[in-house]
Amino acid sequence: MGLKALVLSFAPAMPDLPGFVAKEADAADALADAYRGDFVLLLLGSADEPYLSWRVEAQKILLENGYEAHVMETYASGPKGELLAQKWERLLGAERPTHFFIVVPKADPLRGPHVEFGYLMREYGIKELLDRVRFFLETGTDESKALAGYEAELIGLVGLDWFKDPTQLARRMARRVDNILYGLKR
Repeated sequence: MGLKALVLSFAPAMPDLPGFVAKEADAADALADAYRGDFVLLLLGSADEPYLSWRVEAQKILLENGYEAHVMETYASGPKGELLAQKWERLLGAERPTHFFIVVPKADPLRGPHVEFGYLMREYGIKELLDRVRFFLETGTDESKALAGYEAELIGLVGLDWFKDPTQLARRMARRVDNILYGLKR
């Protein structure tokens, strides 16, 4: 949703925005559209089903709406015998993700994301990750059980979003990128 549409959603009785507001909104939308392609999202989480399918569905929706998004498990395989750490380094080197969205389901919270987040910490360091990581927790997830201690400590710094299904997950991810594009931190 562009800025103009967002403003109009709060003021449905106004058929048109005042001229100066419409111009500013159009300019902000054009700028966001121009930079949206610079964002490369890596969607991380459990490889078990149905959780992998949630991320694949979110990726599909994001791609259809002009976002570049990758899922580790569906990323092209490398040479035979490639280790997970090698695939990880190849993906990071080739795609150069700008943001990492970590999906945590309530039924299987402690699998996958911790290992991947550990890779990110090793690769980038905590200071670099603060503006690049976001946790997405399934509605009903107990944060204290779902997140490792070091992850829970970071929630106040990196933030989190809640989702109930893959469609809402994709919308929340797109909103996160758009908030960054429009200069809104959280």
